[in-house]
Amino acid sequence: MLVLQLRVAKEAMRRQQQHIQELGQRVSLACYVGTVGMHSPDCTKLTCVWHEKIPIPIVLTEAELLEAKDRELTLIQQRLLTQISEKEQCLKDKDSQLVLRQQKLEQLNLKIAAKDELVSDMHHHIAQLTEELQNKAEEERVKDHEEQTCAGEDNPEPVFSNTPHEGNEENHQDSPIENPAPDYQKKVPVPKPRNLKKPSLLAQKKKASLLEIDKTDLEFGDLLGEGGGGSVFRGTWMSKGLPVALKRVRLSPDHCDAKILAELGEHPNIVSFFGYFHEHPDTTIVTALAKNGSLYNYLYKDFHVPTYQKSLRWAKQIAYGMAHLHKLGIAHRDLKSSNILFTDDMEVQICDFGVSRSMPNTTEKSKTAGTWRWMAPEIVSGKKINMMCDVFSFSMVVWELMEHKVPFHREADLVASMRILKGERPQFTNNWPEYLAKLVKVGWSENPYYRPTFADIITSLEHQIYFRH
Repeated sequence: MLVLQLRVAKEAMRRQQQHIQELGQRVSLACYVGTVGMHSPDCTKLTCVWHEKIPIPIVLTEAELLEAKDRELTLIQQRLLTQISEKEQCLKDKDSQLVLRQQKLEQLNLKIAAKDELVSDMHHHIAQLTEELQNKAEEERVKDHEEQTCAGEDNPEPVFSNTPHEGNEENHQDSPIENPAPDYQKKVPVPKPRNLKKPSLLAQKKKASLLEIDKTDLEFGDLLGEGGGGSVFRGTWMSKGLPVALKRVRLSPDHCDAKILAELGEHPNIVSFFGYFHEHPDTTIVTALAKNGSLYNYLYKDFHVPTYQKSLRWAKQIAYGMAHLHKLGIAHRDLKSSNILFTDDMEVQICDFGVSRSMPNTTEKSKTAGTWRWMAPEIVSGKKINMMCDVFSFSMVVWELMEHKVPFHREADLVASMRILKGERPQFTNNWPEYLAKLVKVGWSENPYYRPTFADIITSLEHQIYFRH
């Protein structure tokens, strides 16, 4: 019985070993978890290998083990070749991306070079245009002088005439004529400057008194804004308990806003001037504080859209303030939406007289002053100017009130000024009353002598009709 059981067990073991050997030929070396060396009865070295999924040891000969290791090395080599090919493909992709980026960079460099060339051409064109304008202005000045000289002759009879003398026609035909008669008989009248109101004698002789305030009596607060004209702070006049605006400029009191503001006196549409204090090299100007900000902020930062009646009321108030300036012979020269402030009751007050000038004479040689988008063409081109340059800027502000946009809002500042020089003006897109559109178009005329005075503008706005003296 025992012998029979041993035979059955040996046969089962033989079959199992045969099955395991067949499996071992397909097993990868990477799956092996250990080997144990031993010898077979015929002194052949065997290797007993345990598979991680097979609990029974697999017995391999040395040749089979070498074959398994060769297969494993082949698999490793294939994996390495695959990884190398993937890396090479990745490098090729990166090289192609780098080539594309270099091409884009070259295209950008070409565009930059083209734009630089365009800017250079534009500067050259601007220089040519400025030279042409100056030559044209000089020709017009000479021509106007000659025509005004001809129109101003007091003798009503022409010096030369093609009409024969009365009496003896033969004597007239025989008499020599030293100078031939001109082809024209009637002189064309030249438009003369409008009656610009000069300052009164009292205003001319009046010495503006500047009130100097003690610096310790003023308390500086938050910065409200800053620009080329200086910095503006919120402040308090402590002895009076009054909120004020403090504008600090690097100028002496005799060369800044303070002198002009003192000459203007009190007016409901001019910002109130309280005084100044000087601390070398700065001068701080103390004015009333406009708590509701500027027209510029009202339109473009707070995005308000005023009604027609509100815009008309503000336009009239600006016109009244500017009429007061011109009555004293002062040109603002920087009238724009950011220099128009609102009081607590949303009434208009004009501010920032940093580039304002007294103009007792009709004209004065222009120096570039103001802001390009609102600047009259005669200032841009450097011609002689008069107080009518403010009428041009006023027309731009009225256009802002009706259109709710900055003039030439799609253009840069310099480009906008060049368009103004060429005679271009902003377009009318909203519903405009006919009288107001006509008033604005005449107000921004190329020739300042065709522009209406602020007295005419006030009459037109008050009666809502186009009026000219």
